[in-house]
Amino acid sequence: MFSLIISIIAIALVIVLAGASLYYGGDAFNKGTAKGEAAKYVNEAQQIQAAVTMYKVDNKSAIPTGMTDLDGSEDGSVQYLSAPLGHWTLQADAAGVTATVESADVCEVIEKDIKVSNSQISCLSDAGTNTVTYTF
Repeated sequence: MFSLIISIIAIALVIVLAGASLYYGGDAFNKGTAKGEAAKYVNEAQQIQAAVTMYKVDNKSAIPTGMTDLDGSEDGSVQYLSAPLGHWTLQADAAGVTATVESADVCEVIEKDIKVSNSQISCLSDAGTNTVTYTF
């Protein structure tokens, strides 16, 4: 009988600890996901910046007109990006790129935690749309 009571108490304690870890640890899991997404966007923007620089060197300082100039998908020309990054839009003067982010948490992480040297990154939330802008 004593072993049964001890077993029930042990199971109850495990359930309470599992519930507490989900309740208190859930926020850490969400923040980790947002930080990972923010890092992905910054990494992609830096890859595009490098591709724009290589395009300008190869084309005598000519400015690329769009992302198709960088990924070689339009005419099969030189491919400066290993894969098309369709969610990014190149600004008209090729001085930066813009993308739409799904989560406001990602915008919050970009604004608070991400620091990029020699460049400007910002994330604006407006009417449910979150836009990341990376200026070279």
